[in-house]
Amino acid sequence: MRRGKKAKLSSVQIIALGFFIIILTGTALLMLPWATRDGGGASFSDALFTATSASCVTGLVMRDTGTYWTLFGQTVIICLIQVGGLGFMTIATLFMLLLRRRLGLREREVMVSSVSYDRLGGLLPFVRSILMGTLLVEGLGAALLSIRFAGDFGPVRGIYYGIWHSISAFCNAGFDLMGAHYGEFCSFTAYAADPLVVLTVCGLILVGGLGFLVWEAMASFWVYTPQAASAFMKEWADVIQRDYNHPCIVVWGMLNESWGVPRISHDEQQQAYSKSLYYLARSLDTTRPVISNDGWEMTDTDICAFHSYKHGEEGDRKQQELFNRYLKSIEGIEKIMEKTLFAQGHSYKGQPVILSEFGGISVSEDEKGWGYTSVGKNQFLQVYDRILTDVYESEVICGFCYTQLADIEQEINGLLTENHEYKFDPEAIREIMERKK
Repeated sequence: MRRGKKAKLSSVQIIALGFFIIILTGTALLMLPWATRDGGGASFSDALFTATSASCVTGLVMRDTGTYWTLFGQTVIICLIQVGGLGFMTIATLFMLLLRRRLGLREREVMVSSVSYDRLGGLLPFVRSILMGTLLVEGLGAALLSIRFAGDFGPVRGIYYGIWHSISAFCNAGFDLMGAHYGEFCSFTAYAADPLVVLTVCGLILVGGLGFLVWEAMASFWVYTPQAASAFMKEWADVIQRDYNHPCIVVWGMLNESWGVPRISHDEQQQAYSKSLYYLARSLDTTRPVISNDGWEMTDTDICAFHSYKHGEEGDRKQQELFNRYLKSIEGIEKIMEKTLFAQGHSYKGQPVILSEFGGISVSEDEKGWGYTSVGKNQFLQVYDRILTDVYESEVICGFCYTQLADIEQEINGLLTENHEYKFDPEAIREIMERKK
């Protein structure tokens, strides 16, 4: 007789079930006699409402937290707030790390859903950053609040209040204990004019409300430091592993226009970093070409990708002729670029040449943004045709990427509007683009 398959809960179902169990546990603890000051324990409805509000950090209460609950009850509530703010899977992962247990694939899948992470790789470092970041921010907030509360309520209670309210604020819970001193449901009204308390609580709410993924945003740096370079490299390794199977990705471009490596033209350390990124990508993906520094000042690279917007304004016939002429040789290309094609000690070695940024023409009637050059709407197709003809006439250039497909923010140099509506006749654009095949 064939046995039926055992039902398997999804990650979302596990998370929902986990919170349900936490809420019921909190409810049971708050119903104990020693959870309330009257010694009778909370009613089921009061306990359930409070446990749910604390776990889901809604900030709604039926009883004043400072006057109704004992130290035990307050501790249960702040623990529910912390678990609700971090997520029970984060807390569970913390205990597994402390016990030196390995996370299985199933635990990782649930954890990814719990913290809205986008990949299994790099999950544990991300969780560690959540825990360490939470400890650091809540600890700093507790220290600042304790300065004020210790003076008002004594050192022991002041430190307790500092820790309790730091956790509550960081988790955006809205719970407080001030009713025991300034009247039930008074919140922090007694400290409305106290900059230390107000700014600390506001800062905790803001940092906690940003979310963990904002803390772990992709590294993007301008000034080169070994720390920034290390963070950037780790992120890129994760990105390549995450996106390896996406068919729309045809090339890896690690750096753009020397951002993060401003002295790469002559600095051996920054050149070495560019090359390390290049060989990192090559070691993780042998199926795609890699550009070391898109735009200029390249080191080791599979594609010679350069940027040039020096096609000349309307009326500047001399610059237009120079653009046409210099596109026809490697030596000439550098004369219509902002910087050198390759960094010192590196040179062109026969790689395919791609004009990966050019054009950037805005319509002069549109005054809300900018382009690299500007023409009237009626003249756009004529100018577009001219610079595309210059590219097509070059025997050096193997491909190009026009800047840009659509308007975005202040840049209004797209072929489409920001809502992806046609700005110009699409058939005329097609005819120009397909002229040379």
